[in-house]
Amino acid sequence: MMIFLLFLAAIQVMSLASIASAESAWVLWDKEKSITTKRDPGDIIANERYPTWEVLNAFKDKQECMKAAANHISGFEHRLKNVKDVQLSKDEFGGLTRLFIDHLDDGNRFIHIALCLPETVDPRPRVKE
Repeated sequence: MMIFLLFLAAIQVMSLASIASAESAWVLWDKEKSITTKRDPGDIIANERYPTWEVLNAFKDKQECMKAAANHISGFEHRLKNVKDVQLSKDEFGGLTRLFIDHLDDGNRFIHIALCLPETVDPRPRVKE
């Protein structure tokens, strides 16, 4: 009987956890990276324009966050689509949307990243104290 009660309690706790995650807010994160080619094409420097993820906004569900992420990236696409010597490409997977901005004249590449995550997940690296 005691095992049965423990089993029921465990099921209730798991169901409450799944309900809480389903009702959890979603956060839209943003990050930029750049890959710079110096004079020698073999000399490549990768750096991050913003060294960490930045919060853009929060939403009540994943669908709203994903829509905002797509709009955010589309805004960059729209502003850059007619820029000379710039080639754009995009990919999306698992809540992550990336826009690749290739400068054909100097070989530089910028990667603009929008990421939707539950409010309980932080993509920034943990700092050891």
